[in-house]
Amino acid sequence: MYTKAILAKYVADELRLYETIRPDVVVSAVRISTTISAPVFGVPCASVVTPYYTYWTRRSTGREWFLPVADYPILRLLPTSIANVLMSSALRYIAVPVNELHREHGLPTLSDFLDVMIWGNRVLFPDDPLLVPLTYQAPHETFLGPLLWSLQIPLPTYWDELGRDRPMVYATLGSSGAAHAVRAVLEALGGMDVDVVFSTAGYVVPKHPHPTCT
Repeated sequence: MYTKAILAKYVADELRLYETIRPDVVVSAVRISTTISAPVFGVPCASVVTPYYTYWTRRSTGREWFLPVADYPILRLLPTSIANVLMSSALRYIAVPVNELHREHGLPTLSDFLDVMIWGNRVLFPDDPLLVPLTYQAPHETFLGPLLWSLQIPLPTYWDELGRDRPMVYATLGSSGAAHAVRAVLEALGGMDVDVVFSTAGYVVPKHPHPTCT
């Protein structure tokens, strides 16, 4: 969570930068201060953000979440209606310092932190709509497709052996997936005649991975 003082410093720094480079457009990757600095400077802002933060993500979690939520264990213990009320209140509270600065600069306020995250004259989703389907997509929102990135480190010595004699399957739950699902996914894949590369983004490390898994 950002304080008003920190956000105000970010906005001031960004405005000084804009004065120097005179941008035609600001591209923001979840930098919430640009919801203020870009319109104050008078340039459009393109926000790059996952569609998971929208209210319109179609979910198949087995529970009818009204809000997008990460894998917070406490939320699984609460009735969905109560969890949604808590999340709604938290998201509105986190947006308070942002909206205070919006008012000071004569800008419209935003309803909650999700609105802050996906604010932009153009909103660019670096995802595939087949993986993150939306029930509604605004005209200014566009799916770019995956923005692929690879860490520049040497591959493990066994890398060339994977997928040589049988198919290779890559699986990941991402950084906000359900940690308790890791074992079930590994067990299901372990019963198949495939090589498995499983990525946890450091979120969880299986204690006893299946022999076919890397």
